[in-house]
Amino acid sequence: APNGEDKIRQQPGYIIAKWRDSFKASVGMNYHYDDKLTLRTGYQYDKTPIPSPQYRHPSAPDSNRHMFSVGGNYVLKKNMNVDFAYSLVMLEDAESRYRDPCRGVFLEDENGFSADKPQDCTGNGGTFRGRFYDTYIHMLGVQLNTRF
Repeated sequence: APNGEDKIRQQPGYIIAKWRDSFKASVGMNYHYDDKLTLRTGYQYDKTPIPSPQYRHPSAPDSNRHMFSVGGNYVLKKNMNVDFAYSLVMLEDAESRYRDPCRGVFLEDENGFSADKPQDCTGNGGTFRGRFYDTYIHMLGVQLNTRF
């Protein structure tokens, strides 16, 4: 480096997550209609690990999820059957107020001013505010099963 000074290098980017423990709960039911057809339905609740809007990054805007599923199994012949399913995942509305304290290689302190010495961070800094709403996922699945 010129004049014997060390070069300042940006470190790999990272997201401050502070995820918490989470859980998933589900319930389902099978209904054996006849020897050829079995119908299925189910519900699942999945709690987000994101603790608050301050940690909801715009690249991973997770929230609590509810999933409703219907489907079944149909026997085509003795050694062959087909599974089919449709699921709707509904994400709860969520706010984001994520703040990236990195400005290049300088980490802002609680007053918003850059620290004097470089930190191990990278980014453009800033606060990302937003609202994620009306988010749905539709999934359709079909699977052919055979036994040899």
